[in-house]
Amino acid sequence: MPKTDIDHDVALRVGLASRTLPECDPALMWRILGELVALPPTTETLDGITLRRLRAVVNRELRGVPDPTVRETLEVLHGLSEVAEHDPAPQPVRAADAAQPNGVRVACASNGGERIDGHFGSCPRFLVYDVSADESRLVDVREAHVSKKRVDLVGDCKILFTASIGGPAVARVIRAGVHPVKVVGGVVAPDYLLELQRVVAEGGRRWLEA
Repeated sequence: MPKTDIDHDVALRVGLASRTLPECDPALMWRILGELVALPPTTETLDGITLRRLRAVVNRELRGVPDPTVRETLEVLHGLSEVAEHDPAPQPVRAADAAQPNGVRVACASNGGERIDGHFGSCPRFLVYDVSADESRLVDVREAHVSKKRVDLVGDCKILFTASIGGPAVARVIRAGVHPVKVVGGVVAPDYLLELQRVVAEGGRRWLEA
């Protein structure tokens, strides 16, 4: 990150924008911006970035990023969205000890609240639920720090629900024994997990552990 002092609003936009792109950290976001505007950026230069130019640079740095994601990044850089970062994390109902014998442990990539709306490589936290035939119980909220490998954060789970995940990350997650599932629309986790409860209730437990 450039050492020159920048406006707080600009710093916030850049930091949040890095979280919208899969496998992107603030350093990479600054490199992307360096190809689009003079550094340090200002609100005026960020507002001048076009979708066409941003798409070209992002797809050169990060292959396979879907167009809706690039549009979301542009909205954040323009100050039109804050990616719900300020939504507080929910509180677990009990500690994340061993998964329940009749339950399936799953992780949900989240930007805020109990939504499944985060990209695996950039979301600020993972919500961990034990899902049984009767309920989905939040057992842990795992903050995604730079020093901690994201695969390790979800390694005790059978399923990872995420809004987006890159190809190399998919391979790492699968090697860890976790099945990644893309979820569209920023759904609320307990509502979305009702379907998984039904699968467990109907005897899908053996399939889920395969």
